[in-house]
Amino acid sequence: MERLIRAAVKDTSAETSQKLSQTLHQLQVQNELLHHKNSGLRDALTTKKQRKNAGKPLNLQREEEYHGSATF
Repeated sequence: MERLIRAAVKDTSAETSQKLSQTLHQLQVQNELLHHKNSGLRDALTTKKQRKNAGKPLNLQREEEYHGSATF
């Protein structure tokens, strides 16, 4: 992107071109941070969904016909 600014702007030492360059750099950094944050949030959501669906409830209530398995 910096190359595009240099190609488009004749006087790169002018205050407006430096301001444009700084603003562009700031937007690029902010965009990269937002992409990183978005990726982290997507990973966290995927992990949460996997954790939610992974467990099965234990059947702790015994059936009425269950008398134990001891044999003599």
